[in-house]
Amino acid sequence: MRFSAKAALWIASGVLLITAIAAPLSPDLWKASLDNIRWTVVCGAMAYLAWLGFYDGNADERRYRRWFFLGTLLYFIGQLLWDVLSYSSGWGTLAYVSDFFYLMLGPCCLVGLLVALKMHVEKVKKTAVLLDVATITISVIGLVLVFYLSHTNSDHWLQMSVLVLYPVTLLSAASLAILINPILKLKPTTANYLFAIGLLMLGVNWMQWNVNLLNGVLEPGTILNASFSVADLCIGVGAMGWHYSATSHSSLILFYKRIQRGIPLVAMFFGVMTLITLFLVAVDPAEKIVALVTALCMITLAMTRQSLLLRDSELLVESNAKVVAFSEQYEQLVNYDELTGLPNRRLFQDRLVHAINMAERHQYELALLFINMDRFKSINNSLGHAEGDLLLAQLANRIQSKLRAQDTFARWGGDEFVILIERLDSRTQAAKVAKNILKLLEEPFDLPKKGSVSIGASIGISLFPFDAHDHARLVRCADLATYRAKKKGRNNHQFYTSELTLQAKSRFNLDAKMRKALKLGQYELYYQPIMEYEEETGETTLIGAEALIRWNISEQEVISPNDFIFYAEDSGLILPIGKWVFEQGCRQLAMWDAQGLEQLNLSINISPVQLHDPNFIEYVRRAMKDYGIAGARLTLEITEGAVMKQEDKATDILLELKSLGVRVSIDDFGIGHSSLAKLRYLPLDELKVDRAFVKDIPDNKDDMEIASMIVGMAKGLRLAVVAEGIETQEQLAFFAKKGCERYQGYLFSRPQSAENFSKLLELKY
Repeated sequence: MRFSAKAALWIASGVLLITAIAAPLSPDLWKASLDNIRWTVVCGAMAYLAWLGFYDGNADERRYRRWFFLGTLLYFIGQLLWDVLSYSSGWGTLAYVSDFFYLMLGPCCLVGLLVALKMHVEKVKKTAVLLDVATITISVIGLVLVFYLSHTNSDHWLQMSVLVLYPVTLLSAASLAILINPILKLKPTTANYLFAIGLLMLGVNWMQWNVNLLNGVLEPGTILNASFSVADLCIGVGAMGWHYSATSHSSLILFYKRIQRGIPLVAMFFGVMTLITLFLVAVDPAEKIVALVTALCMITLAMTRQSLLLRDSELLVESNAKVVAFSEQYEQLVNYDELTGLPNRRLFQDRLVHAINMAERHQYELALLFINMDRFKSINNSLGHAEGDLLLAQLANRIQSKLRAQDTFARWGGDEFVILIERLDSRTQAAKVAKNILKLLEEPFDLPKKGSVSIGASIGISLFPFDAHDHARLVRCADLATYRAKKKGRNNHQFYTSELTLQAKSRFNLDAKMRKALKLGQYELYYQPIMEYEEETGETTLIGAEALIRWNISEQEVISPNDFIFYAEDSGLILPIGKWVFEQGCRQLAMWDAQGLEQLNLSINISPVQLHDPNFIEYVRRAMKDYGIAGARLTLEITEGAVMKQEDKATDILLELKSLGVRVSIDDFGIGHSSLAKLRYLPLDELKVDRAFVKDIPDNKDDMEIASMIVGMAKGLRLAVVAEGIETQEQLAFFAKKGCERYQGYLFSRPQSAENFSKLLELKY
């Protein structure tokens, strides 16, 4: 809190304390003056604190804090008018002219809170939220009417309307200030609670003040008069510091959800009580009509809100059922090869990772056999793909029947197969398995068209932990050994060997070049448009871009990230590079904003190493603040493996990102190892369908079915879907028909430099 705010708070508190103590001890003639002095000083302090909150706030905070300041300023003006008019009449009459300005505090605070609500509430929840707000407001009206009609006999409807507006507007704002916490799942903060408490106190005080006025029992210097100032100070401090900060505390979020479910029931209870009470105390028919309309509106809104809750519950149950069904089909399609029934590459990689972890823990060896069929392409070309598929199916069955149950046999792709041998006794055991497979393949296969067909294989073998310590390198080593087997005449097996010194030197040189490139500023961000497509009109709309790094060694040599990001992750250099990418992306957004170009959303890829960096959240928060970028404009793309590697920790990090307003997307979905049962509990906003499932559409029916499953599953989880790698109108039409929202690909544009992308944006004006 700045010094001037502390000074204003101390001065106002001092005046409040002194006048509250002095009033009961002073002559009656002085009590009214002491009340006015206290009210004026405290109201001025309240307006000043609200002004400081507006002045010190960021762009988002100013949008709602300006309303808080406007309300407190008008309230202060009303107090000054009260002083002037009361003084000019010798303090003998009440200054009713100031009522208009007093009455503006509640509506202004209510509007400010609604602005904050609109900024941060999800679109799908807006109807339910509006119903909650309306229900609470009418409940407040009903409670106020109960209070007034049971304590007064006034038949002056204009006067009664003005007096009712005081507590109705203030208590409605107070109710929303309380209700906004569970709606937006806000962190418990002192300023937010003081704001709600101040509005609640002021509404109750005005209600009692007005009743005293109607009954002619107003007295200066009372505790009620002093409590007005206490409420004003609470509002001032709250208006200065009220802000949006979503919580990531799971138990608090669960508590907030329970509160939201109970709002309709509470409102219905108040509606019934209002109806009963007003009919008991109201004598005039007009009063009974008001009571009836108020209570019925309250009950109707509450019942509507309750029906929405029931509908959402039914939709959730239905969505969960669909997710389970999709999960079963998806697991089969994604993890098993349709032709052979063997585990496919994805499932094999998952098992290989697990096997390596177990081997490291229990200190035993593994062998990986990479099998590539010899001359299979010529068989496919001469006999056709149908015959080739039959051959692969027979081959898989033959090999599978001779392996141990604990060994994993999978189809890697095409005519390539892999075998994982766990708890390896020796190199000899791996060689023996390879020889047995080659011997099995010597026996001919029977095909309907050709009859007997013989086929051989080249087998490469890599060993853990001697050749590699991770699954990707172990497969790569076995693959390289397979090429050596082919070069040695095919139909044989070879173990992997490596030139370790040369590899280490090459790796060191690459690492040094990448570090130098960072210092020399050789990295550059390119931007690929993200589009929305309207199927009915055929129109596309540019809504954002994905930031893609390039390494510009020279004008003639530009290196793709596929050629250096892997090494950057392995060496840890990805941390400074990733930080530069995020800051440069935010800087570029700010530059486009300054040029008056359309405000776009930006997607930025986040490495698994970055995600688990302790400083990651802090530099994301700092870059957003430094460049004035709202969190809703940023989407961080994270791979499935990054989330599932350390699931609990990753979930906490994602919740922190969500608290900043940042959107989270799972990139390259479908090629990782994520569990759908776990995926639906993660705080995600979007799935990106991997281009591997897009490039062969509409020719590959399996890819079409998998893509349909992914889109359907995402819809069941209420996630947005982005299809990347769109290159043809057929692919665009396919995903549009499935309900995909956003698209990327060469059909729209290749990645562009910042300068060229700026020109692309300027064409829209």
